[in-house]
Amino acid sequence: MIVCKFGGKSTTKSEALENIKNLAKNKNRQIFVFSAMGKCDDKDIKLTDLLIDMTKSEQSFNLGMRKLKNKLKYLCNLAKIKININYYLRKIKLNYLKTKNKEYLISRGEYL
Repeated sequence: MIVCKFGGKSTTKSEALENIKNLAKNKNRQIFVFSAMGKCDDKDIKLTDLLIDMTKSEQSFNLGMRKLKNKLKYLCNLAKIKININYYLRKIKLNYLKTKNKEYLISRGEYL
């Protein structure tokens, strides 16, 4: 059994995603683990850094949610997958606002 781990830039470029899809065709590669997305370009922010910034204030949280939604839309378009992004973001938002648990919010990079 081969375990494959991807994260950072390898989850933000179409060529890299194609490579991952090709690796998944190998029956020996049974487990794929993904960590948080990296920067999509030089102007972007890593997903974990974005989540950390979101814990600083209510204003940074609201701005971060918009940036997070855009980042996830980009990834879904890039990977050619359809998921209900709003469902997951709403779930994260409700849990964070209820608990104010910073570690919970910061850990959502791997979850997403």
